[in-house]
Amino acid sequence: MGPFYPDVDTVVSRAQRENVNLWSIYSPGIGHRSRSFALSNLGQNNLSKMTDETGGESYYLGTSAPVSFKPYLDELQLHLGNQYLLTFAGDGGAKGKFVRIQIKTELPEVEFSHASNAFIAPSKQ
Repeated sequence: MGPFYPDVDTVVSRAQRENVNLWSIYSPGIGHRSRSFALSNLGQNNLSKMTDETGGESYYLGTSAPVSFKPYLDELQLHLGNQYLLTFAGDGGAKGKFVRIQIKTELPEVEFSHASNAFIAPSKQ
């Protein structure tokens, strides 16, 4: 098996189609499997791919449990409080289509979190 579960691409595609950003906070479980570095790393890689490609972010502290979720939730609230909706015009064809996007600004030291693709809705004919 590769570094990502096949379901991750399905989740990313659906979230992008529905214009949903995904965010995650990783905290290990208490069972035997949660002590496996390989499984923890695989889980974090899948969460990171999912959140990065939908415009969200993953929060984790290595493979250890965070002392508190509060710093992550505070940062998440800051991001959610500073959202802007972009609309993309174009012909999505009969079924709609995904297009790769890149967002830039002339302002220095400004960083955007955004999905890697935008879904152009099907044409209404």
